[in-house]
Order: sequence, then C-alpha cells, then structure tokens
Amino acid sequence: MKLSISVRQAVYVLVASLCCGALSSAVQMYLGIQQDRAVQSETLARSIDLHRDTLGSAAFILDESQANEILISLIRQPLIKHALLLDDFKDVLAEQRRNDTYPMTGYLTLASVLANIPSVQSYDISVGSDSSRYAQLTVTIDESVLAHELLNRLLVNFSVSVLFTIVLAIILVTLSYVYISKPVINIAHWVKNINREDALVTLPYTKDDELGILVNRFSKEWQSNQSASIKLNEMVENLKRSERFARLLMENSSDAMFLCHYGTKIHLVNNLAENLTGYSATQLIGKSLAGFSGIYSDSDLESIFSKVILQEIQGYEDTFVLTLGEKKKNIYLECRACSIVIDNEAFVMVNARDITEKKLAQEKIHELAYFDSLTRLANRSLFTEQIEREIKLHQANQRYGALLYFDLDQFKKINDSLGHSVGDNVLIEVGSRVRQMFGADALCGRIGGDEFVIGLLDLADNLSYAAEQALQMSNSLLSGISEPLHFEGVTLHTTGSIGIAFFPDESIDANELLRRADTAMYKAKSLGRNGVQFFEREMQYAAQHLLELEEGIHQALDQNEFELWIQPQVNIDDVLFGAEVLVRWNHPKRGLLSPPTFIPHAEESGLIIEIDKWVLNESLKQITQWKTDEVIGKLETLSINVSSTFFLQIDFVAYVIDLLNKYQVSGELVVLEITENLLLNNFELAKNKMLQLKNRGISFSIDDFGTGYSSLKYLKELPLDELKIDRSFVNGLTDGSNTQSIVEVVITMAKNLQLGVIAEGVETKEQRDLLSKLGCKQFQGYLLGRPQPSAEFTNLLYK
Repeated sequence: MKLSISVRQAVYVLVASLCCGALSSAVQMYLGIQQDRAVQSETLARSIDLHRDTLGSAAFILDESQANEILISLIRQPLIKHALLLDDFKDVLAEQRRNDTYPMTGYLTLASVLANIPSVQSYDISVGSDSSRYAQLTVTIDESVLAHELLNRLLVNFSVSVLFTIVLAIILVTLSYVYISKPVINIAHWVKNINREDALVTLPYTKDDELGILVNRFSKEWQSNQSASIKLNEMVENLKRSERFARLLMENSSDAMFLCHYGTKIHLVNNLAENLTGYSATQLIGKSLAGFSGIYSDSDLESIFSKVILQEIQGYEDTFVLTLGEKKKNIYLECRACSIVIDNEAFVMVNARDITEKKLAQEKIHELAYFDSLTRLANRSLFTEQIEREIKLHQANQRYGALLYFDLDQFKKINDSLGHSVGDNVLIEVGSRVRQMFGADALCGRIGGDEFVIGLLDLADNLSYAAEQALQMSNSLLSGISEPLHFEGVTLHTTGSIGIAFFPDESIDANELLRRADTAMYKAKSLGRNGVQFFEREMQYAAQHLLELEEGIHQALDQNEFELWIQPQVNIDDVLFGAEVLVRWNHPKRGLLSPPTFIPHAEESGLIIEIDKWVLNESLKQITQWKTDEVIGKLETLSINVSSTFFLQIDFVAYVIDLLNKYQVSGELVVLEITENLLLNNFELAKNKMLQLKNRGISFSIDDFGTGYSSLKYLKELPLDELKIDRSFVNGLTDGSNTQSIVEVVITMAKNLQLGVIAEGVETKEQRDLLSKLGCKQFQGYLLGRPQPSAEFTNLLYK
C-alpha cells in the first residue's frame, strides 16, 4: 500500500522529531554519564586516599588483621564490593568482598556497559620509607549500584523526551499540512489528470511562491517535452536491463567486483579488480575465480555460490595468492556474493574488499601480546599457558617432561661495554640457535632480559631416563651457546647456566615449575657458571634462606643491628700504628654474625652499597670521637674496606668527600682497601676516582693482594700506597705450601715501587719471624690482636 505524500510527510516529521529528541537525550545522557563517571572516580580515589597511609603501614608490618579491617571499611561503601591487598612481594595480605547491592538484570547490565567505569581498579600503596617498595590495592566496583542510578535517570530523561517529541511533532505536522501537504496534494491530483484536455486550463495552485512557479513552469513545458520524456524513459529502462548498466555500477563501486557465472568462471570485472589482481580484464575474463584463492577450490566456491540462490547475500573471507615476478603476495579479502540477473541471465556478483592491512594489524597485535619482539620466541605469558597445558597432559598420560631455564653468564658486561645494540644481537642469535636446536619438538621462550626457557616434552615414562635425556640436551645447548658470535667486527664468547626441573610432580603448576628451574639455574651460577643443575628441594630451602637473609639485612640497616669492630695493626716493634674496620651483625635471633655469613649475599643483591655507606659513616664518626677524646694520636691510619659495587657508583667520590667535610676528618687518617679485580676490569674509571680522593689525602691499599689477576700496570700507574699480603700466603709459610718465594717477590716489588706492605692473618710467632726476615715490617692477625668492638679498641688507645 502506497502512502500519500501528506502521510509520509507526517511520518517523516514524526521520525525526525523522535530522532532529534533521541539525539538530544543521548547527548544529555552522555554528558551526565561523563559527569557521573568523573564524580564516581573522584569519590573512589578519595576513599582510597583516606586509607592509603594505614594500608601502607599494614602492608609494611604484614598486619593481616588491620588490613582486613580497612578493607571491610572500604566494601561498606556502596561503590565497592570487593577489595584485595597484595604486599610488596605480590602475596595476598587481605581480601574482603560482598554481594552486588542489586541483582544484575539485563537492563542493569546494559546500563553498566553505558557507564563504562572500569570494574577493577588498582592502586600502588607506598610501603614504609622506601619509595621503591609498593603494595597493591585492587578494588572491584559494585556495577549494580552505578547501573541502578543510571537506569533511573535514563527512564526519566526518556519519558520527558518522548512527551516533548510528541508535542513538537503535532505542531510541525499541522503546520506542514496546511502550508505544504495540502497544496502538494492538489498539485498531485492535477498532475494525475494532466492528460485530460481541460487539465492545463485551470491550474491547481496560483500563488506567487515556489509551488506556483513550479506548476506554471510545468504546465508550459509539458506538451513540448512529453514526447522527449517518453523516449528518455524507454532509454533508461533499456539501459537498466543492459550489461552497460552493470558496468556503470561496477566501475563506481569502492570494492573490487567480479561478475561470475554460477560455475565460478569470471564474466566481467571492474577496474579495482584489475588493480587488485594485477591482470587486465581481458586476462581475467574466462578464468575461474577459485584459481586466485589460497583457501577455496572450485567445488568449495561453487558450494558458496549455490547458497546465493537460496539467500540474497553470502559473506565469506578469502585470501588471494598473487605471483608478482618471483615473489608471492597474499591479499586478505572480505567478500560478499549476491545473485543478479542481467538480460534474463543469472550471475553471481562478488564484491571483494581488501582487508590486508587490518589482518596484518591483528596478527601484529597477537604477536606483540604473545611473542617476544626481539627473538620471536614465546613471551612469559604465552609460554606459561603452553607449559601449563603440557603439565596437565603429562599428568594424564604419566609421561615426564623437563623445563630448561637458562641465562647468559656475564651478559651485563656485554651491554655495559659494547652497548645494548650488540646485546640485542646476542639475544637474537641465541634465540635463533635455540630454535634450530629444538625446533617444533619443544616449547621455546624468552621470559625477560637474557633468560630463556625450553620445555622438553614427552621425554620418558621413567624419571631417571628423562633426566638423562634432559642432561644430554642441556650439554648440547651449552655447546651451541658457547659457539663464537661475530658482530660488527667483534668476536664474542658466551656461556650459559642451566637449571632443570621436571614435571609432573605432585600438584605443580607452571609458575612453581618456572620457580624451581630458576632456583636450579642460580645454583649452577653459584657453582661457577657454564653448567647444569637439577632442581632439588634443598635448593628451595637455600633460596628461602637467602630471601630471609636479604630481608634481615634490610631490617638490620633500619634498626641499627650492625656493629663496628676493629682489628689492630702493629709494626715490627709491636707498636700500634693503624687498624682495620670490620663489620659484625648482631642478629636478634642468631646472635653475632661474621661477614662471610652475609656479605656475599649482600654483594649479590646490591645491599652491600648500603652496608658500605653505614661502615664509612660510622668509621668517620668514630675518628671524630677519638679526636674529641684526644686518643687519636697513637693511631696513624684507619683502613676501611670498600666493595667494588660501591666504588663504581657514580656518586662514590662525592659521598666520601661529603663525609670528610661533615665530620671534619683529614683524609690522611683514612685508608680505603679495594680488590685487584676492581682495578683490572675498570682501570681508567678506578684511576680517576682514586686521584680525586688522593687530592683529599686518602690512601689506597690493595686487599688480599696476589689472589686476583695482578698486573704491574696498575701497580705502577695507579696512586696506590700499600699492599696487603693475603692470609693464604702467610699460612703457606708454615703449613708446607712453600709460599715463601711468593711473599718475598711481593715485598721486594712493593719496596721497589715505594709501597707499604702489611701481612694479614698472622697467627703464630713463627709466621711473624719469617715475615720479618723477608723484609715485612707491618702485621695484622690474631697473634697481634683480635677484632674487637669499637668501645674495647678505644680502651686500647688509652693505654
């Protein structure tokens, strides 16, 4: 049934009014939602800020009770239904939740989507005074509350909008009918009867406006153009039925178009189809469309075309494989096929849209999400998913697999000395070697830095045999890694340390498996690197012990549990001339701990810097106290050990000078003891730092001389003052090791270079006599004085 223009006009006005009303409501709702979102986010942030300090305090002391009380307070707010607090080790400290305030019906769910406030929000909570330690608070929004409030406002706005739109539509329809629709209806009746002889005598509309001009003009042109109009209509109808009209439509399309017979043979194409395939229309016509497809055969495409007969439009995706010279190119297409009849002949029109860029972007996003951008190996996320599936599969079939966790030894030196570009090339080459060695038979991934993982699957149904195979593959991997690497004219030699853990084992999951293999790898490193270690539970206990030790060192620094101990240094006449500062840890549970118990781990974890700063500060403070008590006169120098990690810090020189200025201590009273390896590996840097401190009067001594890689170059060129003969050489004088010649060479060399010599570790009179005979005049050891607390040593100065 055809609608009259007045009815259509009324409908259009109503629809337009409704659309305008809907648009206005939508704008108001959108602005309201934006304002609500900002208000709710600000309210939530204020609530979190009110509890931030107490949460940080609870996380610092790991007070679960206090943390839970705070979380209960948070979830009592209508906006929050779940709160989770993780401490700075990412362990769950507290968690509270409640049910949604309102049932999440379909309407509330839709309203929640419109609100678009993230349902889960996380906040970093500072823990203690250390700005680098953070706990994490995660809260879940009660979406039912937001949705309920939003839905109520939507209903009110919608009702007002509908009422306003209806009133406006009635007014507009009335005005348009009186001034437009009614005259147009009269003109329409006139045009309908225009073939009557008297039709042109009386005009239906004579006012001097646009409609009047139109009626007058039409009446004058009608008779003269009637025959031409009839011919034009006939031409248009013929054109619509002709193939030329199909060509016109195709050439004005924004897609590549292939007009095909139902048997997939191409009948006609447009210019975009020529550009897409690289063939001319003459070359394409007559060929099968399936000949370009990398997915569908002729029968497959015929099956799709047959569905077009039953259905107006059939959508599908295809990939054209095109040969451009010697290269092949894949073009991803989104296709729509529909049936069309031209000159009583049935065809299938295929519209093909190039979506290659979209497809490649999706693949790139997937690759960035799951693959390491440097090595193209699986990243931690993907590898964890893959190995988790394999663990469950191996649990089901009772077969053993193994996880190899390895990193490159001394990789940091490559980055520091040659730059990160060379380091990246090393990682790329190692990743390539891993792929070549294991291929599709294993899961390979890079999970960060220079750390790689390899999942060996389905090794055996016997753990011993699986271990043997894993060891063989690990040794092959070490050999492959150690092959020389050539970059930019530089030849590099790398080694790796490998830890192995097996699965399945009890209720082990992917994260636990990775942790075990990581623990075994660090055991391999501690045993000298370039080796393989299997995970044992003792390693786990040792790792836990080291973690507790590291936490204890932090606590010792915060609570001043370290103590300054001092060991005397005497000359050949048994006269005290100097002393060496030592550190002891007065552990609240384990008692007094000597340096070998905690210093190695402090060096590995980087905490040695804070310990060294404490020792330097306390040592200079002690010198100031001795000067105040006027007992410093007997003491010429105080020797202080400095780790290479602290020495190489960029602010080391400034820190030492600031302490000298702070305590008004002369540099002539201070001797800094450093190691040989520090000088050998950082010669120029060490030389510059030493010269700056030498200008302040500070002296330098090489501790444990002879145990590292001694070089005459640094003995000659560096501003050194003394050498300390290592206790192993002193012990060798009397235990049959025959180190006398070595000690004699050291003393003679030091004398020629005008350096002082101190023998440490002197425990017997025989050792002292032999050292005196060889020319050594300064000694340190249990024979001459044991290490003692600074207060007891001070009493020694009073004598």
